[in-house]
Amino acid sequence: MTLWLINHVLPKKCAERLGGSLAIFDGLESLRSPKETLMVFLTSVVIWMFELCKYWLLCMHFHFR
Repeated sequence: MTLWLINHVLPKKCAERLGGSLAIFDGLESLRSPKETLMVFLTSVVIWMFELCKYWLLCMHFHFR
């Protein structure tokens, strides 16, 4: 609805610029589903744990304690 309104009310140049800025909200569509939100959360936790392990191993290797 918002994109339709932007495309039909605003001048074409402004509509293209604003429409591109609002594209970030397309990525948030997955958060409407509880199942997909849980998957995003769990995937994020796993990735952060890998990062934690990577830096922990680097600290141990260079004896940063």
